[in-house]
Amino acid sequence: MLYGARLAGATLAGASLRNARAVGAWFRAADLSEADVRGALLTGADMASANLRLARLDRVRLGGADLTQADLGGAALRDAHLFRARLIRARLTGTRLAGSDMTSAQMREADLREATLVQACLFAADLSGADLTGADLSGAVLARAVLTRARLTRAVLAEVDLQAARTMGADLSGADLRGADLSATGLRRDGVTQRFPDAIHDRSTRWDDAPASAQ
Repeated sequence: MLYGARLAGATLAGASLRNARAVGAWFRAADLSEADVRGALLTGADMASANLRLARLDRVRLGGADLTQADLGGAALRDAHLFRARLIRARLTGTRLAGSDMTSAQMREADLREATLVQACLFAADLSGADLTGADLSGAVLARAVLTRARLTRAVLAEVDLQAARTMGADLSGADLRGADLSATGLRRDGVTQRFPDAIHDRSTRWDDAPASAQ
């Protein structure tokens, strides 16, 4: 049991915390690189500026945790629970987040280049200013998400639910929009094709200016 443990700045590289119970624990600036944290309960933990590079965090529960400016590059967080977690300016390059629940997560200016977010739930998440260049979001839910000024260059948004997402200033250069639902986003076919001529779309793309039956 690590409930409320004070481990700020601790060196835990490669450590096993599998299925640990550490609600509200302090791991601020700790080194957890390559650690095994699978299935751990870390609700409300303070992991700001922690080094979690290449850590195994599948099925971890980090609801409400603070991961501001944490480094999760190359880490595995498949099927993780990150409801309302704070990942502001976090580094998530190449991170595997398939199937994770990031509903209402704060991810402003996060670095998600080449991240895998297949079928992840990012409902109402704040990704304003985030860099999602080359990220795979196939089948993800981004309804009501904030994507203002987000970089989605070459991102895979196939079959993504973007209903009512805020997209002002988002860069969709080379993005794959096949089958995406863009209703109530302000993303109209003519505007997108003129501004981002290399964006990929097809008849199944649902634009903001198209009725449900006209694909």
